[in-house]
Amino acid sequence: MDFGKIFISSILNPSVEDLRPERNAARDVIDSFGFLKAWAFETAPASTENLDQSYLRHVEECDVFILILGVKVTAPVNAEWLRAKKLKKPTLVFVKSVAQRDAETDDVLDALNRKYASFNTIGGLKQSVKSALEQTLVMGIRSLSIKSATLSVRETLRELAESKSRMRVSSIVPAGAGDVFHVMSVDQDLVVLKKATSQQDVDVPLSRVAEVLPSANNDYGSIALSGRLQWTSLPKRWKFFPEALSGSEASLGLGKISSPHDPHVAEIRAALERQNTQYCWDWVFNLGDRIGANWQVFYDDDGKYLRYPAQAATPSEQIFVIQPR
Repeated sequence: MDFGKIFISSILNPSVEDLRPERNAARDVIDSFGFLKAWAFETAPASTENLDQSYLRHVEECDVFILILGVKVTAPVNAEWLRAKKLKKPTLVFVKSVAQRDAETDDVLDALNRKYASFNTIGGLKQSVKSALEQTLVMGIRSLSIKSATLSVRETLRELAESKSRMRVSSIVPAGAGDVFHVMSVDQDLVVLKKATSQQDVDVPLSRVAEVLPSANNDYGSIALSGRLQWTSLPKRWKFFPEALSGSEASLGLGKISSPHDPHVAEIRAALERQNTQYCWDWVFNLGDRIGANWQVFYDDDGKYLRYPAQAATPSEQIFVIQPR
């Protein structure tokens, strides 16, 4: 039977800080699962390996890394958690309630950036270790279904890429700009879409493809994104942005506060003039007429349009718009 390997890290030297009862408690909980096996330095057999390499190799091989902290940390403990962090090992941290921790111990907690569990008693530690392992195992099982769903999406997209199929994509900003794209290629982490009208390629992380629906009733199939495809005005390129849109943002997208006096707007105006593009600020209630006259909302390189909360007889705001020639 293959066991899951759990590495237990803490101070071992009782003359520095005695955490032997805590290590024993964690080992008892791990071994109680039946299919998990604790690895602790004090219970490991003799080895011909160099001492440092011996325990660090077990960090590299472990499936979950458990760190128990009290007042202090030592060089071996630092070596262990640094190796676990570098290897992105699933890490569970348990912190003993003490009158005062060393600053170095607090630095370790900050560097790990993990939600840790505090405990006062051995019984409290055992319960915390048990709950954390159960949650970790459930998350691992759920990740299998996520990977399965991702694989299904990937394979579906690969089939569509073979025929360069046209698909509708949601969501896209600005609305009405045309949502039909060809599926061009799919690799391990990326799908490349080509806009049917402009023939521009857009890279989309495969993990951000939420759903692929086949065509029906002679219409295009659809690709739902967790995020959005967004026009950017100065480079005149379509880009993928991870921020999703709420219902009220579906038409214009995301905005940001700006003003005619913003130095960044001066840079934008200079770039537009080099492109022979007209620009102005106009009231939001005039936007429909502007778009009808072939003006466009300007979208900055971060995918956001520019809003100027200006005061008039009725408080409103202006939006920066352009008219390319």
